[in-house]
Amino acid sequence: MLPICISDDMQDTTHFIRPATARDIPRIETLHYLTWQEHRTREEGFDTAPFIETYTASVTHPDDSRAIVVAERRGQFAGYAAISVTGGPLKGRRLGIDDLAVLPQHQGHGLGRTLLDTVLANRPRRTTVAMAMLWPRNVAARDLLLKAGFEERDIGARYKAYRRRL
Repeated sequence: MLPICISDDMQDTTHFIRPATARDIPRIETLHYLTWQEHRTREEGFDTAPFIETYTASVTHPDDSRAIVVAERRGQFAGYAAISVTGGPLKGRRLGIDDLAVLPQHQGHGLGRTLLDTVLANRPRRTTVAMAMLWPRNVAARDLLLKAGFEERDIGARYKAYRRRL
């Protein structure tokens, strides 16, 4: 189903969502490290190490359990979503929204929601639930997930879980 082209009439631009390629890896990793640094500054006790390499490796060495899609705006790299799939087709699969980031200059144009909607619409067959884990002060991501129909789950950890039945 990918790539997907979505028009943004208000800005007379186009959002283009597509699978990541090897050429995207440096931009994806740079954006991941920038957002990781923001989390370290904002979140008390943030001690998670950067993890994007496990996803960018799936770009050059395809992996059925991980993938990255890229958003372009005005023909430029604007953001990405890294996803994972666990479980099996008999009991249902779980889609993990593991990382989603949009460059600051492209925020506010619906790209985060477009990325999220695209990965949900293009999920593997028999996927029964989507999940995301967020640090408590990640308000923009929390609001995005709640507007997309995710429910907050208290799991007794330093971060919050968000779940949506599919």
